[in-house]
Amino acid sequence: MGPATERSAVKVGDRVGIKWVAAICGSCPPCLEGHDAMCHKGKISGYYTYILLSFSLKNRNGDMLGARSAKDKMYKFIDANGIFLGIRPGTFQEYVVSQADYVTPIPEAIKSEDAAPMLCAGVTTYAALRRSQAKSGQWVVISGAGGGLVINLPPSVGVPEGDPVPMGNAFPAKLIFKGATIASTAVGTRKDAIEVLDFAARGVVNTVIRTEKLDKLTDVFQEMKEGKLNGRVVMDLQ
Repeated sequence: MGPATERSAVKVGDRVGIKWVAAICGSCPPCLEGHDAMCHKGKISGYYTYILLSFSLKNRNGDMLGARSAKDKMYKFIDANGIFLGIRPGTFQEYVVSQADYVTPIPEAIKSEDAAPMLCAGVTTYAALRRSQAKSGQWVVISGAGGGLVINLPPSVGVPEGDPVPMGNAFPAKLIFKGATIASTAVGTRKDAIEVLDFAARGVVNTVIRTEKLDKLTDVFQEMKEGKLNGRVVMDLQ
């Protein structure tokens, strides 16, 4: 662990997970209000990860872009010093660096491969359920079945089918007279992540997963493209 981490809640040897939002500033209004997933300076894990000198970026015509033109295309993600903004390397690798006070400790009762999807689809679904204020005995609809999670929560769960359509009937007057609200959440906070793993440790929620070695990654993506993937695939980097 690096300098200034002596007071961190984790120590060398602890198992931890890195969420989609990998790091926060801790001082912007969302962070101070407990909405750290909406941090104005948050770092997203692997969402925009480009290596300029690899010449691997293509334009719309499929032509390869050189390092200079690639940087020009990515200008809005780069500061004056050439440093990418809002980026942390993804976790399809053996080693990764993350913010010591923002990683999520993994309880001993959970296997690492089971914890991985909980820190992605799990925390997102849980945050949405909390935001909806659903109560025991009520029905909720979770699009996509929570990204491959098997969910065993008090509210009943339904899985919608068919193509998504706009909420054409969501007129303000109807919402007002029915007392209805529309709430949104992109991903959960660190508190949500800790609570999700606690649920998993107690067996309240679980996941449908399979593990594959990293050399099978292309095959896994092909399965996803063809809609043949059931549950979640966790890549084994060992």
